[in-house]
Amino acid sequence: MTTTVSDMFQLKLHNQQSRSDLLVRVRSAAPLTPQMIVAIQPTAQRQQQQQSESCFFAVKTDSTRGGSSVGSKRVSNPTHNTIASRHTNNDWANFNKANERQSNRVRSAAEQSNRNAWSTMRDTEALTRVRQADVTEKLSKRVEDIEYWKLQLASEAKLNSAETEDLVEHIQVLESYLAYTAKPLNVTEVCLAHREQRTDIDLVHDEVERQLHRELECIRKCQDQMRRMVEKSTAQLSVNWAALQQLNKDLRNKTQAQSIDGKIIHLGNQSPGIDFRPGAESAERCVSIPHSWARHSQENIGKSQACRAASERQCRGIADLLRACANEMWSQFIAVNAAFAARIREVTDVRNGLQAQLQGTLQEIADAERSAAQLRRAIEDKAAPMKVAQTRLEERARRQDMESCNDTPMIALQREVADLRESLSSLAHRLKSVESALIKLHSNRDKLESDIRVKENSLLIDVKRCMAMRKAPRGAQQLLMQPRRAMP
Repeated sequence: MTTTVSDMFQLKLHNQQSRSDLLVRVRSAAPLTPQMIVAIQPTAQRQQQQQSESCFFAVKTDSTRGGSSVGSKRVSNPTHNTIASRHTNNDWANFNKANERQSNRVRSAAEQSNRNAWSTMRDTEALTRVRQADVTEKLSKRVEDIEYWKLQLASEAKLNSAETEDLVEHIQVLESYLAYTAKPLNVTEVCLAHREQRTDIDLVHDEVERQLHRELECIRKCQDQMRRMVEKSTAQLSVNWAALQQLNKDLRNKTQAQSIDGKIIHLGNQSPGIDFRPGAESAERCVSIPHSWARHSQENIGKSQACRAASERQCRGIADLLRACANEMWSQFIAVNAAFAARIREVTDVRNGLQAQLQGTLQEIADAERSAAQLRRAIEDKAAPMKVAQTRLEERARRQDMESCNDTPMIALQREVADLRESLSSLAHRLKSVESALIKLHSNRDKLESDIRVKENSLLIDVKRCMAMRKAPRGAQQLLMQPRRAMP
């Protein structure tokens, strides 16, 4: 059989592998194989054997190459090979002693390994039981911690829900009151529009109009404040809902975690469903540590408490705003009604005075017309005496010569005609004066009647239209008082 260089290399690798197997066998207390015994031979003996084998392999290699030179050709000697393969007595004795020592070492190592194995099994069993009991205890403590935080979260969620409902009720009352203010605002605007229908001198910027404008500004200001409060309260309501949702989410997660821990706390070595779960012990699957876990719930509760405090302040703000607006609007409502009442009394007094003046004027007109008629009759009555006196004078003027004497009758007739003329002139002057007075009286009567119509129109607007609207069953008073009763 021909041995090549590659075969030698494989043999060397085999020897090295045999030594490695030997070490493994020694450590594991396994029996030695012949290859392992060869591997532990002394180094000098192995080198001598390898030199013999190399000579043999060299002759074989040259013969296989077909060399014909006598000097380079080697011939194998069987006797030499036989003598070279034998061991000495010392080698034999050393080998046996080494084998015995090795066997003793292996047995000692095996005994120690067995003792260590039993000790390790006892230690690991005890450690496993202690660890499992410790984990069970920690799981029990964890379940208690989860239960504690569940109670805290549930209590805070209940308080948050109640506060949120209270805020919703306040917002609803605020929105209702805001809707109620539309009616008084419309009443005020209609009153201002009606009072624009006053005429002549009564179209004046009086106290009623000033109070109506103040009421208009008051209602609009309150509406703006309530709208802003509704927006602010709605935003706070959203914050409350977000905090409540976070609490409920945390509560659901803790309920699930408590259910899981409460289930696995009863798992034992013989429990069904247990199995190897590779990678289950990896900490990368966790997203929190106990400190951050407790802090997360504390932060959720703290945020909810802050939201509740802000919500309480918001509810108090709504109640204060409603009371302030109701008081302000009610006070202004009373002020407007008082201004209306004062103005109505004032206009009524003026109208009554004008009516009294009109009655006096009408009486004067009647007296003046009666005087004028009497004056005209008196003037007419003077016509006959004038005719008599003038006829007498005319007749006496036909006397002749010395008979045409300016005697006493003539003088008396002349005086009578002069008196009649003076009387007619005086009566005519008086008649003209009376007629002039009548013209003024008629003009004054017309003016008084016009003023009375203006005052009647103003009273109609203030009494029949404005005050009737403000005192109607669904008027401003009821609209203002109803939210005051509905305020928390």
